[in-house]
Amino acid sequence: MLTVYALFTLFPIACVLSNSFRDSEPILTTLSLWPGYPGWRNFSHLMEATPIPRAFLNSVGITALSLALLVSVAVPLAFATSRFRFRLAEYVSIFSALVRWCRRYRCCR
Repeated sequence: MLTVYALFTLFPIACVLSNSFRDSEPILTTLSLWPGYPGWRNFSHLMEATPIPRAFLNSVGITALSLALLVSVAVPLAFATSRFRFRLAEYVSIFSALVRWCRRYRCCR
């Protein structure tokens, strides 16, 4: 069953990758998964005629900024909740244990 699911999932990805190396005409006329005359023309057109490189750099920058913000907030909070005692410490630890339990037994899906 897992093999059928894997083939069903990977076949569209293989078609997209195969068609990315073809020109426009063979995509519409042939049903072969292997391109007859593979080329890089589509990729060079993508890099020159569209703003994809700029969008990729924007995504990398936003990801780096989000990661830095997450780490700068999560690390001190984790230290504070594990080291110091405060009024709601029991509830925080119970919630943390509940989250770990739900992930282990997959009950939260």
